[in-house]
Amino acid sequence: MDLQTAEQERTIRFYRWALDEFMREHQQDYPLLRSMRDSAASGLIAYISTLSPQEAIILIAALVKRFHPTATALLGEALSSDENARLAEWNRCSMSFISAQNQPILRRLESEKLTANTKRLKAFIVKGIKDILPDSSITEKQPFNFINSWGDWRVETDIDIHRRGGCVLTYRHLIYRLDFSTTPIEGFGNHMPYTRVTSHGWTDILSWMGLGHSRWEVNFADEEEDIARTALQICKYFLDHLPDFLHGLNIDD
Repeated sequence: MDLQTAEQERTIRFYRWALDEFMREHQQDYPLLRSMRDSAASGLIAYISTLSPQEAIILIAALVKRFHPTATALLGEALSSDENARLAEWNRCSMSFISAQNQPILRRLESEKLTANTKRLKAFIVKGIKDILPDSSITEKQPFNFINSWGDWRVETDIDIHRRGGCVLTYRHLIYRLDFSTTPIEGFGNHMPYTRVTSHGWTDILSWMGLGHSRWEVNFADEEEDIARTALQICKYFLDHLPDFLHGLNIDD
């Protein structure tokens, strides 16, 4: 198939996969989202617990549609009036639910000093990649970066750590194709015989579920290893499921 057709099909598959994933999370009581210990994710879970089953399904669909506008436009699946109303209600009260999830960590911060260390956290990431993603070779400097290949497609993963009070860990994925038929863009990859072709930006678990962008605030030494492994397990989960929406999308040169 041609590149445009493949991109459109990938976009639609990714949207449908994300919606199915969010529904699976809901049915299984949010194993991935709970493992993150993220206040936005925890706040949403707390809010959804106040809804009826039908209201919860409407909100989940609305959140995913909001972050996959190209796919919904291709499919003609615009947000319904019920979905818009449920989104508006979540937006109105989200901060109160999210703030409530922050209270335990705020209480701990009142009584304990920050002990998280970027050097140790980096070491846990490097070790975790070797244990959890053994086929991935990573860059030695930040952001930690590795690339996986599926047919004509590449998936680049970045993991970054920076200091902000304690430490902040973020990760993201980018799906793209290498195009050997065009001249490399000036200033990017001009030493390589290809350009990187993508129609979408970076993604992560909270963005494909419609919640924002994933980040872990690491404040204490006893959190470092667990958070590093959680982030990498979520990366692995996404990479393991890529064949679900990349299989068969080969490009005719």
